[in-house]
Amino acid sequence: MSSKTDLIKPKTVRVFDLDDYEKLLKGIQVAACMITESHQIVDEQSVLKRLNALTINGASDGNCCSCCGVGPFETRAQQTAHYKNHWHTHNLKRKLFGKSALTLGQFNSRQDDSSVSGSDSETESTNSKPASDLFAAATRHCKAFFTNQAGQVYCVYRCILHHKKEELSTDGEGYAWIERCQRLTIPGYQRWAVLMVSGGHFAGAIFSAAVPVVHKTHHSYVTRRGQGQAQSARDQHGNMPRSAGASLRRYNQAQFLEHVQEIIASWSEDLIGCSLVLYRAVGSTNQAALFGKNSPLKREDLRVRALPFPTRKPTYKEVKRVHDTVASIEVYQTMELFQKALIAASGKTSKTTDSTVTKKPQKSPGWIKALSEQSSKGVLTNSRKDLIIDNNSISARSSCSEQGVLEEKKAKKKKKKKPEEKQEKLKKVVVKIPANVKKMWKAISGNEQNSLETIIETWEGDLEEACNTQDPTDGNTALHKAAIAAKPDMVTQILTAGGDPCIKNHQLQTPYAATPHHDTRVAFRLFQAQYPEKYNYNKSQIPGPLTPEMLEIEKEKKLQQKRAKRLREKEKQVEKNKTNHFLHLTDAQKVKAEVPRCFLCASNLPKVPFEYDSYKFCTVKCLQNHRNVRPLHKSA
Repeated sequence: MSSKTDLIKPKTVRVFDLDDYEKLLKGIQVAACMITESHQIVDEQSVLKRLNALTINGASDGNCCSCCGVGPFETRAQQTAHYKNHWHTHNLKRKLFGKSALTLGQFNSRQDDSSVSGSDSETESTNSKPASDLFAAATRHCKAFFTNQAGQVYCVYRCILHHKKEELSTDGEGYAWIERCQRLTIPGYQRWAVLMVSGGHFAGAIFSAAVPVVHKTHHSYVTRRGQGQAQSARDQHGNMPRSAGASLRRYNQAQFLEHVQEIIASWSEDLIGCSLVLYRAVGSTNQAALFGKNSPLKREDLRVRALPFPTRKPTYKEVKRVHDTVASIEVYQTMELFQKALIAASGKTSKTTDSTVTKKPQKSPGWIKALSEQSSKGVLTNSRKDLIIDNNSISARSSCSEQGVLEEKKAKKKKKKKPEEKQEKLKKVVVKIPANVKKMWKAISGNEQNSLETIIETWEGDLEEACNTQDPTDGNTALHKAAIAAKPDMVTQILTAGGDPCIKNHQLQTPYAATPHHDTRVAFRLFQAQYPEKYNYNKSQIPGPLTPEMLEIEKEKKLQQKRAKRLREKEKQVEKNKTNHFLHLTDAQKVKAEVPRCFLCASNLPKVPFEYDSYKFCTVKCLQNHRNVRPLHKSA
C-alpha cells in the first residue's frame, strides 16, 4: 500500500510556454531558505581595531588571554592548552565579527544546544537549527524554490538561472533570483544548446524555445565490447594491448574527437546566439571533444553549464528529453502539498542511503514550514562552513559507533561458528580408509607397472566402490592417481573394474583433465571407443572416442607434417645459399648471372623491376641505397 505522500504529483509548466510561465511570475518571491546575509563592507580602521583587540595584553607579560579574559597562567603548558581549546577559537571568530567574547559557562551552554558557530548572535532563537538545515539543503539542491501571490510553490533548475560560480543569495532580498526568472521571458533568451558526449557517442542540438533548429549525432567504435571500458582508459593502466581491435579503437577515438570538433566548429555562429550551452561530458577524453584547442566553447564562459542530473546514452531522442526536463518547472498549488512531497522525498532518500539504520526516518515538518516565512530581512545566521563542520562531526560520531556495534556482532558470530567448525573438522578426520584401498593407492603410485593386476584379481569386497573412494586430502580417486602418475595400462584396468571418469577432486578436475600426459589421455579415448555406453562421458571432459584406425591415421598425418616441414627447411636453406652466393658477386658478375636478382638484397625481382643503367632492383628503396653505397663513377 502506497502512502498519500507518494501519490503527490505536481503540475508541470514549461519555460517556453510563455502564457503559463508569466502567470507564475506574478507576485514572485524567493523562499527564505535561498537567501543569506549580504557581504559586509569592511574598512581598514575596523580591521585594525579588531586586530588590536586580539593581541596579548602587554601589562601581564603575555601570561593572560585578552580575547577570553582569562589569566594569568601559572605555566606555559596551561597557556598553550587554552589556545588549543575550542572556547578560545570560538571567541576569536566572534571578535573578528565584532562581537563580544563568551564566558566558559556561556560557551558550554551553547555547546549543549549544538550551536558552536562563530557567527551566531547571542539573541538567536531556538529554531535556528532547523532553519540552518533547510538553508544547507536548499543551497545544495539542484533547484531553486519560489512562491507567488496565488500561494503556489514552484521549483526551477538552477542551471538555467545562473552559473555555479555566480552567487545570487547574498543580496539579502532575493532581487537577483527574481531578475533571473524574469529574464527567461525575454525574446531570444530561450535559445539553448544541449551537447552530450559519452562512450564514442555524440548527440547535440540547438533549440529555439521548443523547436530544434539544428541537431546532429555521431558514433564511433571506441569501447571494448563486453568489458565496459573505453580503449583510452584501458591504455592508461599500462601494458597497452597490441591487438587489431585495440588499434582500431585508438584510431576511431582520434577520428571521433576530430569529427565532434568539426561539428561544433560548424555550429560556431549558432552557438554565439545561444543564451545557454548545457553539456554532459564525463572524463577528460569526452571533455576534450567539446573544449578542445579549436573549439568555439570555453569552460570559462558563464553560458556553458553542466547538466545537474544523470543522463542515458547520447542520442537525439535523449537530447530532446534532457531539454524538456531542464525547461520543466514543478508547480505545487499550496505550501502543504509541497511540504508533503518534500517529506516523502526525504523519507525515500533516507531509507535508501542509510542502509545501516533500521529506524524509520523522523518526519520534521517544522523546519519545512520555514519555507513559507518570507521575511523582509531573510537573514540566516548559520554559515555554510559551520553547518558542514557540525554535520561532519555528527556523522563521524555515528559512523564510529555503528562500526563498533558491527565489529562486536562479527566477533560474536565468529565465536558461535568456532565450535561448529571444530566439529566439522573432527568429522572429516574421523573418515577411515580401508587398508586394501590404501594398498591399491600405494601400488598405483609405486614404480611397478603390473602390481595392480594381482591386487584386482585377489580383491575381496566391492571393487567398484574401492576404485571410486576419494582421498580426503586432495579428493583424488584411484583413477585420478593412475592418470597423474602417467600409467595408461592402469587407467584401462581401473576403468574396466568400475572406476568412474566423471568424479571430480577438490580442484574440480576429472581424471582426464588432471593428467597432462598424451598417452594417458589416448588410453581414456580408446576405452570410450571400446565401451561407449558404460559411463556418462559428457561429464568426464573426454573430447571423444578414438579407435586404433583413427590413431594410425593421426600418426600418419603427423609424419607427413614432419616430412613437409623438413622439405621446407631444406628449400629455405638452398634459397639462403643462393642468396649469399649472389651477394658475394661483383656488379659485373650480377649482370651476367643466369637468374637475375636484386643487386642489393638478392631477392627475386618483380615482373617490371626498378633499374638504372644495367642494375636491377626489387624496390625503389633498394635502388636509392645502391646509389648511395656505390656511386656511378666507382666500380664494385
